[in-house]
Amino acid sequence: MAYQTQTVYETSFLVPAPVLVYQTTGNCPACGIGSLQSEMTCLGVFCCIVFFPLGLICLFLLQDQRCLHCGYST
Repeated sequence: MAYQTQTVYETSFLVPAPVLVYQTTGNCPACGIGSLQSEMTCLGVFCCIVFFPLGLICLFLLQDQRCLHCGYST
C-alpha cells in the first residue's frame, strides 16, 4: 500500500493600511480655509510714533486682520 502525499497550498491576503486624510481648516469667516494674520495700520504706527507711551495702545488697537488665502480683511 502506497501512501499519497497531499499538497497544501497556503494563501495569504494583504490587507491595505487605512489612509487617513486630515483636512485643515482655517479661521477665515469668508472662505474657511485661510488663517487670519494681524497687520499694523498706518494710523496705528503714526499714533505710536507721535504719542509714544500712549501710542502703543493705539498701535495694538488699530490692527487689521487679513486672510492669507482669500485676502478678506476685517
